Amino acid sequence: MNSLKDVFNIIKNHSINIFIPLPKYLVFYELGLALSDGLKQNGINTNLISEDVHKYTFDPQQIYILYGAEIFNVEQLPSKFIVYQFEQLKAKLDTVYPEILENAYKVFSKAICIWDYSTTNIDILSKQKVLSNTPLIHVPLGYTNSLDYTDTPFPAPLLSTGFIGNVSSSSRRKKILEKLKKKIGIYENNIWNNSDPRVGVSTRLKATVIKKIDIGLIVYFYPAVVSCFDLYRVITLISNKCLVICERSMDYKMNKTFEPYIILCESFEIEKWIDYYTTNHDERKKKIEVAYQWLKTSFNYASFLPKIC
Repeated sequence: MNSLKDVFNIIKNHSINIFIPLPKYLVFYELGLALSDGLKQNGINTNLISEDVHKYTFDPQQIYILYGAEIFNVEQLPSKFIVYQFEQLKAKLDTVYPEILENAYKVFSKAICIWDYSTTNIDILSKQKVLSNTPLIHVPLGYTNSLDYTDTPFPAPLLSTGFIGNVSSSSRRKKILEKLKKKIGIYENNIWNNSDPRVGVSTRLKATVIKKIDIGLIVYFYPAVVSCFDLYRVITLISNKCLVICERSMDYKMNKTFEPYIILCESFEIEKWIDYYTTNHDERKKKIEVAYQWLKTSFNYASFLPKIC
């Protein structure tokens, strides 16, 4: 498939199956819900599926959008599928075995096309010879109602500033957050929204925590100079009216797009901004309200999705 017209003609009259491998449920299911919401706004019927790839039988007549496609073997792939890629490829180039990336690219090469949330990832993928005939499409995450936790009770804040993420596996995060621990709540990356009993207890813990904080921090797992802009966390926080204080990423375009609406800074400046916005409540509320309204009106997910009908 060498053109978007070819791609869209294939899926023009189909409903889309959004497939999340069961081991990736907690990471990707919420993104799948957001995608389903955005596609429905564009008039596309969707089915959201989360199953074990070793046991599931794909319908050869159906079209699938795959999250977590890198865990597939080529033999397990459906006949017709789109890869939606949400990994940070630049950071992974030097941190995973080459054969893991080679297998991922081989899987990607079988796709109708690849959607990727990051332009920096697109640049990396475009240099892979095995993907030379696979269309690459930048499809960033945007606002949908599913990322706004309005159905979650609004508890009184425990601490006004919080960080949600994997700290124990990142010496970089440990070092930065250790200096801030008296001023922030640190929530390890085992807090989720889960509605599937196959993967654990049903919970809205992630939504509850985000509703407890007024300011959300984003500190990158890898050095900021090799990190994609953390679009998922940024959008989720803004969608729930949290002010975002975020390290600058390697993605200059996204940094520039969001700079009027969040605090972008170096890691050594984070504490200064926490202190400022913890003290200046009215300024914080004004800034987040501007960000929230901009996100809903100008950074809507449906507007970024390829028009496939």
